Amino acid sequence: MPTACGLCFRRHFGAKAMATQGSVVAIDIAAFSAQLLDNREVSPRARIIVQAITDLLPGTAANVYLLATLDEGQVWAPQATAGEVAVHDSSIPAEHGTLGMIASKARPFVLAAEKLVREEYAHLNVRRTLNSLGYLPLTNRGQLSGAIEIVSFETELTNSTLLALQPMADVSASALANAVQYEQERHSTLSSITRLTQLYDLEKVFGSTLELDQLLPIIGSKFREVLDCQAVNVWLAGRNRPDRSRRSPAETGRRNRRGCFRQR
Repeated sequence: MPTACGLCFRRHFGAKAMATQGSVVAIDIAAFSAQLLDNREVSPRARIIVQAITDLLPGTAANVYLLATLDEGQVWAPQATAGEVAVHDSSIPAEHGTLGMIASKARPFVLAAEKLVREEYAHLNVRRTLNSLGYLPLTNRGQLSGAIEIVSFETELTNSTLLALQPMADVSASALANAVQYEQERHSTLSSITRLTQLYDLEKVFGSTLELDQLLPIIGSKFREVLDCQAVNVWLAGRNRPDRSRRSPAETGRRNRRGCFRQR
């Protein structure tokens, strides 16, 4: 697929690796996809993506971001970096600088460094003079989920260059979305296993403690560990309430005016 800048994208499924020959960039999508499939987590897949970009485009650096939602709103979360660039923060407001442009446009575009002020790419820590910046959206099911940021130090990036790389970005978007889902499911499974283990431990502790004065503080402390809360009230139903005047040496909480045991 020849372009005005002399860069072409070829789906060369018989190639062993990505290669650059003069003005021709050959991208082996099959090999690239296989590399991504060899890793199931987000960070390794993101590192493969940025390394592939910088291998294809000498004299560049690359970052991969994913959009995340925090209490303060949407942010860009850096996942991997390759080349002579670093990202200052672990999260960047979605509307910030040049990243805000990709958040609003959600399409590939190139920015000439001479037309930018430093504040517009303040999230980047670079020690070389920039020539241009390029952005590729990562979309999943029609929604913007992340972006690839390409920093060129030597030659000027063009829109044709980005269009040639867009199929690679499409594969990357799907791979990262699946990796995020995998990590979420794994975390959910581990949380369930941890909760079952905690409940089993509670049953053993409660079953081995017969004295009420010893059991009350244990109930409070154990439930605080499981629920991650600030206080636990233990209420006893029935006519006979515990004697509020007795306090066990092991008791670390306090009784309130209604006769319940409160663990802090």
